[in-house]
Amino acid sequence: MSAWRSLALSCGIAIVLAFAPTPAAAQTNGAATIAAEWLGPRPDGAPVVAARGPIWQGSGAMTVEQRQAGRVIRSWFPESIADPKGAAIIDGFTSYLAALAVEREFDRRYLRIAHNVESRSYFGGHIIWSFPTLRISRHAAVGRNGYSAVFDSLERWIGAPALQAAMFEVARLPSERLTADSMVKTISDAAGQDLSWAFDAAASPVNYSVDELSDKSVTVSRHGSGMLSGRTAPRIGGFDSGDAVRIKAVFADGSVALAAWDGRDQTRTFAFDGPSQVVAAYLDPEGIVTLDRNRFDNSLVGPSETNVPVRKWAARWLVWLQHTMLSYGFLA
Repeated sequence: MSAWRSLALSCGIAIVLAFAPTPAAAQTNGAATIAAEWLGPRPDGAPVVAARGPIWQGSGAMTVEQRQAGRVIRSWFPESIADPKGAAIIDGFTSYLAALAVEREFDRRYLRIAHNVESRSYFGGHIIWSFPTLRISRHAAVGRNGYSAVFDSLERWIGAPALQAAMFEVARLPSERLTADSMVKTISDAAGQDLSWAFDAAASPVNYSVDELSDKSVTVSRHGSGMLSGRTAPRIGGFDSGDAVRIKAVFADGSVALAAWDGRDQTRTFAFDGPSQVVAAYLDPEGIVTLDRNRFDNSLVGPSETNVPVRKWAARWLVWLQHTMLSYGFLA
């Protein structure tokens, strides 16, 4: 690298760092506000350590904000939790609630409902370059962690108010009772239904798919050992035990039919007696199964040569390529 290029790069980084955002006090206050809403008053003397983030992050990346919100919310619970699974559940809830706080902050700053924008890390993660046109929802953000995805599923299954009331009760538990079994029982009792099936699903990969359409039926399948049933009780006499997975069938005349499934079968065919032939099927249209590792196979529209939304992802790739080339031109 020539001396002039080195000098230009140094000057460029210096200019970038001069305008580098720092973790705003507003984000800390926002996380503390939502934690108090959900968990009650913060324990006295609980320390909050400022999160270390990248040297610089682009507009909308929200990396620093997510980390700081997580630190603040985690301070509502004991720093050390003896039960490893219990600690994982608390960390998952922390990530889930922090994402909700960051979504509020993103909306306040950019007047858009999203969690962050697509971004890329450079220089060992010290520089986060963002692509502002590609926004990512908090549901996609929390889906990267098993227990965070469980709480996101429960938000849609029992409703945010019921989940909030349940976690308020968890926050009242003494430290020696912050075990996985005790927390799951507390959440279930507060919600008025057994929810252990949801937390069991976090331990195994969950993947459902729509495999085949015919004029009057839809075939779906479960891959792997993970399942999101909707009930812990086993089947009796071959009848479904739970209805957490929904199938939506669309007929040629535009009418719609819904079916419920406990998601336990490896393969299941649903017959629909509709006014015309089935032309499309959508698995989990309400997005309850946030633990699903591959949502690209959750719909099938026929006739079609592929089940992949080609135009959508081609457009996304073109926008990513444009920003990547501009980023490379600036940083190379």
